[in-house]
Amino acid sequence: MIDNNVFIGSSAAFSDVHYAIIQNNVFYGATPKGASNSTFNNNITFSASDSALPYGNNGGSQNKVNVDPKFTKFTANMGFSYDHDYRLQASSPGKNAGTDKTDIGIYGGIGFSETGEPPVPVVRVFTILNGVVAPNGKLNIKISAEAKN
Repeated sequence: MIDNNVFIGSSAAFSDVHYAIIQNNVFYGATPKGASNSTFNNNITFSASDSALPYGNNGGSQNKVNVDPKFTKFTANMGFSYDHDYRLQASSPGKNAGTDKTDIGIYGGIGFSETGEPPVPVVRVFTILNGVVAPNGKLNIKISAEAKN
């Protein structure tokens, strides 16, 4: 499953991808070509040389072909940049248009961001406090975690 991504560039996004479910993605300048026997649902393509979805022996529906996703802050032809804001504007055709009724792109779905870390507590330190445990004893640990907002 290839879900809730932003593909930016001028080449084909997929090579030798078979039997995949490809949904809730934005293809900006990158053509979604290269997949076979796959399903494309609720994707947006824009500014690519070949943006048609689905194509070949692939299926799918609810794709928005050659439609500007309207990122909050984005400079075309610049490629990926941490200075960009890939959230969708309120007027975006991808707003709440994903298969799960969340946004198409990286800020939809279960909430991953550019870092790839989910917005749930992430364990940063895991320390075993007693290295030897007697039968029926207790293993004491200390965990430090942080949550991303």
